[in-house]
Amino acid sequence: METSVLHRSRSMASSDHDLSVILKPNEILTVEIINDQIIPFLLTHFSDLRSSIPRQTTLALPAPDSTSSKSAVLDPQVTSNPTDSPRLKSKNRPKAKTKHKKNGHRNSSNKSNSGQQDVLKDEAQLCEQIDRLHRDLSYIREELDRLKRIEDSVGGLVRELVQYSTDNAFMGLKKAQAQADDLDSGGGGSSAVLQLHEMQIKLSLVTYIISRLKLQIPYSHRILSTSSDAHRYEQALDEMVADSMFGGMPKPRVGPDLLWSSAYRDFCSVYHSLDLQLKLCLLCFAVFPEQAVIKKRVMSYWWIGEGLLDPAVKKQKTTAGDVLGELAAKDFIQPIVKKRRLGAKSYRMHPIVRFMVINLAKEANFFDFDSKGYATADFSKSHRACLVKSEHGSWQHALENPDINFDKLHTLFNVNEAFLDFKLDWFLRMTNVNVLSLGRWKGSPNHHIEVEGTEFFKGLRGMKHLKFFSLQGISRIFELPGSIGELYKLKILDLRACHNLESLPDSISSLKELTNLDASGCYLLDSLPKGIGSLSKLEVLMGFVINDRKQGSSCTLNDLVKLRKLRKLGIVTMRKSFPQQKERWWLQRLGALKKLKISWGGKSFSSTSSKDARTSTTRDLGLPDGLEKLDLECYPLENPPGWLSPGKLRNLNALYIRGGNLHCLCKDPKGDGDPKWTVKILRLKYLNEFRMNWIELRDSFPKLVCLQKINCPRLTLFPCDETGLWLNEEQDEASRFKKKDDGAVAR
Repeated sequence: METSVLHRSRSMASSDHDLSVILKPNEILTVEIINDQIIPFLLTHFSDLRSSIPRQTTLALPAPDSTSSKSAVLDPQVTSNPTDSPRLKSKNRPKAKTKHKKNGHRNSSNKSNSGQQDVLKDEAQLCEQIDRLHRDLSYIREELDRLKRIEDSVGGLVRELVQYSTDNAFMGLKKAQAQADDLDSGGGGSSAVLQLHEMQIKLSLVTYIISRLKLQIPYSHRILSTSSDAHRYEQALDEMVADSMFGGMPKPRVGPDLLWSSAYRDFCSVYHSLDLQLKLCLLCFAVFPEQAVIKKRVMSYWWIGEGLLDPAVKKQKTTAGDVLGELAAKDFIQPIVKKRRLGAKSYRMHPIVRFMVINLAKEANFFDFDSKGYATADFSKSHRACLVKSEHGSWQHALENPDINFDKLHTLFNVNEAFLDFKLDWFLRMTNVNVLSLGRWKGSPNHHIEVEGTEFFKGLRGMKHLKFFSLQGISRIFELPGSIGELYKLKILDLRACHNLESLPDSISSLKELTNLDASGCYLLDSLPKGIGSLSKLEVLMGFVINDRKQGSSCTLNDLVKLRKLRKLGIVTMRKSFPQQKERWWLQRLGALKKLKISWGGKSFSSTSSKDARTSTTRDLGLPDGLEKLDLECYPLENPPGWLSPGKLRNLNALYIRGGNLHCLCKDPKGDGDPKWTVKILRLKYLNEFRMNWIELRDSFPKLVCLQKINCPRLTLFPCDETGLWLNEEQDEASRFKKKDDGAVAR
């Protein structure tokens, strides 16, 4: 069997994929040739080899003994090893041995099929090995792509280096020195002084370029590049890896020798080349634990609260994506690209880089750190405090010092404190605080946070400068006080996953500077205050509740039409027929809306008649024309609504459908306009009855770049990988080249 498989694979390779055409004699194998020709050839070759392995699934396995299988079901302690079975350890063991001899003919029949079992086992192992090779080659290809980008960047820097190094200021060095000698002897040398000054400027530029070139070397190679520093870095890395975790915080014990190394000097030179905005944004990463995964949203909210991201300030980066992209380009942080190449929404920092950033944050008095690298609650110099639980206890108790001047506090950030016990007096004295991040910053809901009481909320009325207030994931908060309406400068209110929150105060309508309100995951909320419709600067509103009750003081979609800047909206509805004609009319009047999420369900999910369901699918009005992303969660009906069609969503780039009873997608029931979807990213999750074949999907979604399919049992024969992901490589490459060209034109 194995010989035939190898023979078929060789003949296939020789006929369809001739490596000799790619590998020319005496040719130097560059990264480009390896990545663009050789690795794709090998990937195709192993895919063909994998498909050529015969699937002997029809071979009948020997039927197990009925009594043994029954015992295995009834008694989970019965294992394949007889000595491990408590039953066989009993005094009945000799009887079982006699029975085994009487049933010798069964063993002979099992032996006759043992060869077939070995074949199946060998084929499974062979397929697994080939799959592993395929994954490893794909990984190598991605890493070589990264090296190619480094090569391009290095090439540009080398060109600059050559340009400045061969400048006239250097070529005329001897002449300048001779003129300087004349100056010493009393001759005229003013031009020599100017030329030497110009040369010093050029030398500074060359030094900066060389520092940038050294930074292009990955840290894993740079760390061990010189014998003089090798033992220091190895010791530092060993200490960091060996340290244990306590309360979610590692013990950072990198030796001080690192701060005397050439790598740290190079690091500092690049850091000091950053503008002030990037420096301050980078130092914020110093408070997070080692190897922490930090979401872009967390940093964006923090930076807005600190005033580091402000569209009103000219010559500044205005989005967190711009800042994170530049910091990642300089290797200060590492983007975490999930689902292969769909972009990064999370980042982490290398342990060595983190240690150096902590030292820079100490020098700048950005945060206070103890001797082991933990951020502390001491804000006497830094004006920023962290709530950290370490092996020494909780820094929360440090706030009980009666001599603390809370007027100096500008930022209070909860790093890993799970139990919050604040005093009302503390909050009353925090009159200058800008950032109050008390909730969790980690994405996992497993990080639980509780408050002992909410009396301290009354102290909010004095925080006239607060811009960012987070209570994300904190339990035992049932309501917010009316004094929250006195936070006149508040821009971001993060209430995500406050599971006990039952209502919001009407005074929230006084927050005229509010741009982001996130109440998603607050499942006990059955409405939002009507005054939210008057928050004219609101850009993001998540957790907006729609139900069948009489509205009264509750906010409706009609109240939101005044929000001209609203670009992202998340709706939780308790009506199966949502959105009806009038509601789609109101949604269409939200001209700036780009992202819409609709979740069906809630406290009292109302039913609808079949007549309502038929009516909801025949309406003419669609969703907003400018909608780019649509996320539907738990859609309750079987047939798709009329507004979920390509003719009604002409600018849609991303479509997510998760859970619910949807059976299919309609192309364009009315026949108006182009029947093809413009969607590039399609995610289908937990759809038990959803049906569509691969050919139909590719025909309906011609621009599709990425498909994710998870737990959709009726979507079969889709070419997705083991994670349920499919990528259109051609579309993806074209999109990447277009972005690169657009960036070059912009530059």
